[in-house]
Amino acid sequence: PDAPTAVAIDDHADAALDISWTAPADNGGDAIAGYKIEYSADSGTNWSVFAADTASAAVTATVTGLTNGTSYVFRVSAINRDGTGAASAPSAAEYPSTPPSVV
Repeated sequence: PDAPTAVAIDDHADAALDISWTAPADNGGDAIAGYKIEYSADSGTNWSVFAADTASAAVTATVTGLTNGTSYVFRVSAINRDGTGAASAPSAAEYPSTPPSVV
């Protein structure tokens, strides 16, 4: 399948970020069965896998286990029965954050 597009951060949470993306325009002839989600804390030089296969065609995810105050970028690849497609362009950088304390 083609690469997903428009990877974006939708919400910030404590040690987590909610991300979304647009499904690829061309699925390669087979339905999208899941997505590979990767993140980078060094502007895309090195990538870590959050989910090797989400096993869902949903185009949103909550990425957990992140470090508050660290900047992250994300990329997503579509998966169908033919394999894993190309990765999307990286998202803009965002920071997970600790919720403000109630005074």
